[in-house]
Amino acid sequence: MQRFFPVDFNYLPEYYLLPDEINDFEDLLRDKKDDTTYILKPSKGRAGRGIKLVKTIQDIPKSAYETETLVQKYIENPLLMGNKKFDARLYVMIYGVDPIVAYLCEEGLARFCTHNYQKPNG
Repeated sequence: MQRFFPVDFNYLPEYYLLPDEINDFEDLLRDKKDDTTYILKPSKGRAGRGIKLVKTIQDIPKSAYETETLVQKYIENPLLMGNKKFDARLYVMIYGVDPIVAYLCEEGLARFCTHNYQKPNG
């Protein structure tokens, strides 16, 4: 949606889907002028397995050239709860669009990392 409606969906972080956008991501790494770290997360729900942090083209694992992988800028100082990273999920059902009718489930979901957060080396 961000690509089709950039003004309305400008709150999403910049991301790349590999391997389809590998050339764009390599260009970004080649041209960057700072020490930004990027996180590569394999898709298909791997429960944290296969996650890599990269700063240079040489850091990109070979699997990212073959397996669907999401890339985003790594957040160095994330919001923590009890020294653990977390995410919150809310569920909304869109019942109609003209007029818009939406229902928010009263119960949400909070997921917490199983390990205390440690800032990555390097």
